[in-house]
Amino acid sequence: MRGGRLLAAFGLLCACDPPPEQGADAPAAAAWRPVVIVAPAAQGAIVAEIELPATFLPKRRTVIVAEVDGVVHALPAPRGEAPAPAGEEDFLRALRHDAERDPPNLNIGDRVEKGAVLVELARADFELELAVAQAELGQAQAELAELLAWRRPEEVRRLEAVCAEAEAELARARLDLARVEALRAEDVASEERRELAATAVRTREARLAAASEDLEIARAGPTAAEQRVAEAAVVAAQARVARAEERLGKTVIRAPYDALVTERFVDIGERVTAMPRVEILEIMDSEPLLAQVDVPERLLCGMAVGDRVRVRAQGLPEEAAGIVSLINAKVDSATRTCRVRVALPNADGRLRPGQFARVTFRAATAEHAVGVPPAALLLRDGSPAVFVLEDGRVSLRRVQPGIAGAGAVEILSGLEPGEQVVVDDPALLADGMQVTLGGERESPR
Repeated sequence: MRGGRLLAAFGLLCACDPPPEQGADAPAAAAWRPVVIVAPAAQGAIVAEIELPATFLPKRRTVIVAEVDGVVHALPAPRGEAPAPAGEEDFLRALRHDAERDPPNLNIGDRVEKGAVLVELARADFELELAVAQAELGQAQAELAELLAWRRPEEVRRLEAVCAEAEAELARARLDLARVEALRAEDVASEERRELAATAVRTREARLAAASEDLEIARAGPTAAEQRVAEAAVVAAQARVARAEERLGKTVIRAPYDALVTERFVDIGERVTAMPRVEILEIMDSEPLLAQVDVPERLLCGMAVGDRVRVRAQGLPEEAAGIVSLINAKVDSATRTCRVRVALPNADGRLRPGQFARVTFRAATAEHAVGVPPAALLLRDGSPAVFVLEDGRVSLRRVQPGIAGAGAVEILSGLEPGEQVVVDDPALLADGMQVTLGGERESPR
């Protein structure tokens, strides 16, 4: 009797059709049959998916720094300021720039093109350094030219005159020595006088030799060593000029690619240094955008670069299509996950680096599998089962489930394609119970 009441109550909960009029002798429970909804077990492909959290990253991110020390002279904005609306409040109008008197500076959110000027440093010191280097180069080149031209003709003639004078002096010295030696032979001149005359001859000979060597050098031109020294001085001066030009060029910093400005750390008039490094701007390229996901290692065997996935960003109702662009070569031993990056288009800029997202991957696929809706499965005595509708009664059928997809669960054994399974609260039924068919749902395919 108690079971009959429970079945009657269950029939009410299941929205059974009202019982027909019966005689007083009819059993109370006989007329109550639960209304069930069924769906056919269908055969086809079942795709199991897994959703994982992700973080959006830019395609490229660059922190702009100075390569030379200097003072920020300008941060030119890529666009002019829009005119103020007619009814704008005074305090908002004061925040706007006058493009003629106060040109707008590059700021967060501005888009810059490749090659656009981002930062200009004061140039005066670097221009002076270049001017000094150029003057040193001119001096070194002039000295090399003079060396290569070697001695002027008038210098050669002067050295020839010196040689002639030295020869004449040597001749006189030799005559004096001969006269003194003759007097010495007659014992008229002393030995000391003869030694003085001989010394004068040797001195004149040395002077003539030196003058002749100078004349020979003047006629022969510069030595190879002298020429190499002069040429090295020119090369060193050219290197200083090139270095000064390079440093002057580094006072202007240009965008390395099309990007958005995401941070600005300095303002006009501030001094920046190359060491220690002072950050000036941060720019990012977010087309395409990258979603970075930590994927469990058990899913890596079925994943490859080029796989298509679905991405749902926080705050955006619709999903976006993405492609696996990178799979790390190692697994993190602490988390047992592998870093994967998914590329997705972002031409409109709606998706932003740093946003939270969820990425849906295909975990497994079963082809030609028998599947039932997930609502049809229940546990009886710790085993998975379904209720199959046959001739107005439901029978409990033990099954072996496989992978679970979004709309169907694979049944490896225990069920044939086309059999009708109960999908409306099957856990409230009992084996062999008579039921009323309330409707049929379509196959999960």
